[in-house]
Amino acid sequence: NYVPATDVSEQQDFITATATGSKTNEATGVALTFKHQLSQIEIKAKNTDDTHVYKVQGVRIAQPVSKATFDFGTSTWELGSDKAIYEVTYNGSEKTLGSSAVSIMKTDGDNAMLIPQQLVAWDSGTDKSNTKKGAYLSVLINITEKDGGDPVYPTEVGQYGWAAVAIDTNWEAGKRYVYTLDFSNGAGKGDPEDPEGGGDDILGSPIKFSVEVDTWKPADDPSGDIEM
Repeated sequence: NYVPATDVSEQQDFITATATGSKTNEATGVALTFKHQLSQIEIKAKNTDDTHVYKVQGVRIAQPVSKATFDFGTSTWELGSDKAIYEVTYNGSEKTLGSSAVSIMKTDGDNAMLIPQQLVAWDSGTDKSNTKKGAYLSVLINITEKDGGDPVYPTEVGQYGWAAVAIDTNWEAGKRYVYTLDFSNGAGKGDPEDPEGGGDDILGSPIKFSVEVDTWKPADDPSGDIEM
């Protein structure tokens, strides 16, 4: 029944280590190498469209399984059925997108730490309101015309709305996934949590994205010996 905090900024790492020792290890000690048992998720974004200005104030990682039980004997997860929306917003500290990808997490390095799993993507074509709770990423965004500053999305001046793209990645324990969302050719679909525009096209084509997968380096105890 492990449940990551819904607020990304409050999520914590979960590491484990196992070792076998005997009386002979009283002097030499037993080495413990800790392993990350969660998946680390970072969202970046960029835009090379010189006709629109994109400003971001938040991000969602929506509808992965949110509760699971960890087996210390086998180092595996048994997934439950509950799902959740993990969100971080930073109103008043918007990030303007440019040609180079930048992190759109609240602060650099403050990434999500979620339960490893195979995601099942949201199907905006057949399930616009996402009754099946398919997985997607969503960005709290404001789009304006570069010349004149007229609002594009949302249509009210100064307002922000959620723009979504479906994902179906297989998250593995101990790995770091960096999604780079490219708004250069389009702004995707309205977030299915929006009762009015969920699943509708926002501007141009779907949001293109790439996923970079890195190995999350093992965490060794930095403090030296621990009496056990």
